[in-house]
Amino acid sequence: MEITGGAAQPDEELMRLAGQGDQRAFARLLERHLPRCLATARRLLAGQAEAEDVVQEACLRLWRKAPAWRQGSGSVTTWLYRVMLNLAIDARRRTRRLTDDAPLAALADPNPDGFDRYASLQRDARVRMAVDRLPERQREAVALTYSAGLTNAAAAQAMGLRVKAFEALLVRAKRSLRATLAAEIGES
Repeated sequence: MEITGGAAQPDEELMRLAGQGDQRAFARLLERHLPRCLATARRLLAGQAEAEDVVQEACLRLWRKAPAWRQGSGSVTTWLYRVMLNLAIDARRRTRRLTDDAPLAALADPNPDGFDRYASLQRDARVRMAVDRLPERQREAVALTYSAGLTNAAAAQAMGLRVKAFEALLVRAKRSLRATLAAEIGES
């Protein structure tokens, strides 16, 4: 089967074609969603390898589901993120999360702007640690919104929540992050 129309093809059409065995349609679907899905998984999990494993499994499940996919049965994106989210939750439950302190060698920078880079890395590490301390559901909401770039409606659907409930969860997460980061700045 031949794909027509280029990148403008809707996900559901690419999924239908993939269900008929069109590997190029599936590849196009992955090109569209893999980078954000991987970024989101990295936010939820301890390391790159674990995130890649989770995303790979989610993509395999998407490929296996393709033949049974029916247009109008929901968003491909939402389904992919829901599966990835469930797999990430399972992975977190299996492995004990380790703290991720940046090694000093990674902070060394011979360029004149090394101090700026160091400050940026420190800020990013503080934010990452604050996000890691959030309750699981709040951490998922933050990752789907800010890493995956999903709309509130799509993120809510991926988490199995109503939009208003998702928005309330996100507000609580942001409020908690603000308080945690403000307290850290006050301690410095």
